[in-house]
Amino acid sequence: MMSRSHQDRFGKGRKAEERVARNLRMHGASVKLSPGSRTTVDLEARWPGGKRWMVQVKSGKCPRWPSTEELQGLNSKATKKRATPVVAMVREEGITYFSARCRRKLNL
Repeated sequence: MMSRSHQDRFGKGRKAEERVARNLRMHGASVKLSPGSRTTVDLEARWPGGKRWMVQVKSGKCPRWPSTEELQGLNSKATKKRATPVVAMVREEGITYFSARCRRKLNL
């Protein structure tokens, strides 16, 4: 059974993931959310031209960049699926997307 604080973090994280999914859909992607929080990939996005993103979502007042282990997992899964590994940083004022490989800001 999850502790109360873990449930609260999971709930806030899930809301951030859903916010990113809505944002990506608004920009033309089809999006599939991961069923739980046990993986380094929170959602997958497919763009009409065939491009794919594997996205890890980080949220909060000052979201932290993923750990080395998280980045290795994200990059590995993205490579296997021929996708771009992406980190979505979610703050109250908006969402910023970055390449997980080089930290370059990505535009939608």
